[in-house]
Amino acid sequence: RKWANDAYASGAELSRVAQSYHQPSIMQAQVDRWQEMHPSSVRRGHVLEFPPSYLVPRVGGLMLLAGVLWWANPLVFWTKKPASLAPEFVEEANKIGKVAQRVNGPPVFLNPFTNRIPGHISGPEDLKKAAE
Repeated sequence: RKWANDAYASGAELSRVAQSYHQPSIMQAQVDRWQEMHPSSVRRGHVLEFPPSYLVPRVGGLMLLAGVLWWANPLVFWTKKPASLAPEFVEEANKIGKVAQRVNGPPVFLNPFTNRIPGHISGPEDLKKAAE
């Protein structure tokens, strides 16, 4: 039940404990102890100590996996073309033109992004007002 009494430690004790953890000698001792417990781990600051026989197959395997996923992506997700690319749709869009007539409102431009129409212009009437 020692841990239960730690909750009631004074502020001075807590600051002393916090300062002791920030001393480089204690931190280095902890790192050294951890390295002794895990001898196969890479030493701190020496990432390139892994032998090429360990790194090359893993990096090559990841690159191969990325290439397979890149190749399979269109096959999995993009097998069906959108209906707006069908010849019938394009023909009807050309019949309508670039302006749609509305029943209860002023006409509006179709495909403003494709036709590079600024956002503050919604239809031909806005162009007439701007020209005046």
